Amino acid sequence: MFRLLLLSVCLSLSCTLLASAEIDIKVSGLFKGSALLDINGKRQLLKVGATSPEGVTVIAADSKRAIISYQGQQKELHLSRQIGALFNAPDRAEVRINTGKGGHYWAKGLINGRQVDMMVDTGATSVAMSERHAQSLGVQYRQGLVGEASTAGGKKKAWQVNLESVSVGNVLVNQVSAVVLEGDFPEMVLLGNSFLDKVDIDREQGVLLIRSRF
Repeated sequence: MFRLLLLSVCLSLSCTLLASAEIDIKVSGLFKGSALLDINGKRQLLKVGATSPEGVTVIAADSKRAIISYQGQQKELHLSRQIGALFNAPDRAEVRINTGKGGHYWAKGLINGRQVDMMVDTGATSVAMSERHAQSLGVQYRQGLVGEASTAGGKKKAWQVNLESVSVGNVLVNQVSAVVLEGDFPEMVLLGNSFLDKVDIDREQGVLLIRSRF
């Protein structure tokens, strides 16, 4: 059983610093199934399929070459070849949302490919919706984990589910946890932190800016 506390709407958003995409990679050794890489001066032996703390993944490796991936880009490297400028920061998707009704941020988006209006709620632990919304979106919530949620109206039966995708504008996040509450509460779909924690958010002169991280 799980317990979820749906807090009151809180729109005090903190700034998120954008991560730098600069990285230096040097191939120091090549082996069948692994590569010895110097990443930002730190030597690491990575097997095929492994990812370094910096986010570098070895896709393939043999005694002649290594194919690595970083932030969605792939490069083929050979022994003693150093790269840095080869990796450029990919353009990140972003969407701007103006303050709407009630001083809240309302967004048009997609859940599992179906259109839905959502209200941004940084006080909600998870994306949350009523049974009515779940049914209209084709969410198989009754197959989810059964529990209860504490709301302003008391405790309600709830189901914890996993959404295949949630998007706002062109900002897409896959595999987002959500909670479906019994009955018609909440009246709108709440875009909570199970989505917001996977993107970068900021406010610029009252406009909410949501950016994808990759």
